[in-house]
Amino acid sequence: MIYPHPFTIPSRAKRVVILSNVQEGFPMEEIGLRENDVCIHINTAVHAEEAMAVPGTYHILLVRHGKDNENGGWKWFAPSVIRGYDHVLFTPIHDSFATLPWWKVYYAATKGKVPSTGFMAYRIVKEEAPHLPVVLAGFDPGVDHGTPMFAGHAWGYEALYYERNGVKIIKPK
Repeated sequence: MIYPHPFTIPSRAKRVVILSNVQEGFPMEEIGLRENDVCIHINTAVHAEEAMAVPGTYHILLVRHGKDNENGGWKWFAPSVIRGYDHVLFTPIHDSFATLPWWKVYYAATKGKVPSTGFMAYRIVKEEAPHLPVVLAGFDPGVDHGTPMFAGHAWGYEALYYERNGVKIIKPK
């Protein structure tokens, strides 16, 4: 499914946990995944197997539109990567995003940068299930991650946004 069409968060959901792709120091034990948690895995979903082993959890894969390049790109779309998820959502950057109020604000405030996939996941959840608590697991949004692949994101803007909105963040160790 292509966003902005919503994905379904089960009515039994108690919390949404957005799982980052950090490989080193991922804080899985601090997260305390439990039954009725909705896990949103972003892009390559590094920690999916471990999270899916927790009984009674619901799993969504949120994939930013990739390109066939040295950064992995299309491998995110391989059937072996998307098996086992309750829902898979592709988020290509295209004109339909320009209609979203939060996208316009982000774009204007950051002088044309695009949100990280984690920020997109957070905003989608808040549109679809504003009553649910959200935890960002393995995120360190105030850090410029220093690779050309991530240079287009406004890490400082996102960190300030999360702070102002009281978002729970469990940083990598």
